[in-house]
Amino acid sequence: MRGIGTLILTALAMVACGGGSSSSATNVQVVIGASGPLTGSVAAYGVGEMNGFQIALDEQNAQGGLLGHPVKMDSQDSKGDPAIAAQVAQKFVDEKVAGAVGDVLSTASLSMGPVYNRNNIPWVIASSSNPTITSHGWNNTFRSIFRDDQQGGFAGDYAYKTLQVKTAVIINDESAYAQGSGAAFQKSFTTDGGKVLSVEQITSGGKDYTSVLNKVKAENPDLIHYTGFYTEGAILVKEVRQLNIKAKLFWGAGTVDPTFNTIAGTAAQGVLVVGSPTPEQLPSAQPFVTEYKAKYGFVPGEFDAFAYDAMKAMLLAVKAAGSTDHAAIISALRRIDFPGATGEVKFDSRGDRTQVPFNVSVYNAQLQLVPYQP
Repeated sequence: MRGIGTLILTALAMVACGGGSSSSATNVQVVIGASGPLTGSVAAYGVGEMNGFQIALDEQNAQGGLLGHPVKMDSQDSKGDPAIAAQVAQKFVDEKVAGAVGDVLSTASLSMGPVYNRNNIPWVIASSSNPTITSHGWNNTFRSIFRDDQQGGFAGDYAYKTLQVKTAVIINDESAYAQGSGAAFQKSFTTDGGKVLSVEQITSGGKDYTSVLNKVKAENPDLIHYTGFYTEGAILVKEVRQLNIKAKLFWGAGTVDPTFNTIAGTAAQGVLVVGSPTPEQLPSAQPFVTEYKAKYGFVPGEFDAFAYDAMKAMLLAVKAAGSTDHAAIISALRRIDFPGATGEVKFDSRGDRTQVPFNVSVYNAQLQLVPYQP
């Protein structure tokens, strides 16, 4: 597996200290705070991301760590709850971590952001994709994942131009991710000339969505676009098949998880999924996939490679800063440019990735996600 690469900087001078920095020590153990839902309905994402973080950390420690010591990760369970996530962020502030990575859900990250920003904590998000996060002007905030408006916009354009559907129903849940992605899909799809017949909202944790789907069936759309997460997405797929709804099924990136396959079973065959290529589909991620499988015994999830790149970016920045000074680490993150598992990792002025790949996959007869061929 390749190690932490060379940091490319556009300026040679790095900021040595600054307001809000808790430490400028150059011979201390670097601690990175990592948060995610390790329990609850989307725990699979949180655990997977922690695995990705850990691989990047292990690689750095195999090279001797940073600042003369092994790097430590403090993993905390946000439970996907905004209130708990804010408490986790404050815990990291109190512990004087060098930086933070995570969270998974946008609602959790939106509650952590003000805490990190007030205390100038360098922060790299791995999968929270709501555009609002990077629209506040928080100088300390970066993310390795795409934004909802990028994914939703791509999906809407793809549905109209490539799938050649004219009408659609959008189903989302109460999450910021689902609603943001759905709104972007609607804007793109209707701008192209498509018609959204309705936008339906389900409640996370439900066991039966047939009342919503009966309404959708009566509308007879060409396509259903679901923007929520894997458990509910799998239930919807099974019930769509049971109700004999003929629409194309176009699900969002939040549904990519082995749990989806387990619940949906054979009903998943033919479901289209929009998102970034899975790690197994990315040539740049093959070393990461090999190491992940060797360490954990299964293939990484869609967001695990983004988590690896988030931690790698943070470690590179600490290495470039040469200390745990927050301002210096943030300055390094602004100049970072390296070949990550998900492609080139470089941030724009808002802290978003400058380039993120998108594709559409389909579940085949073996319930494997493979690139879709129109």
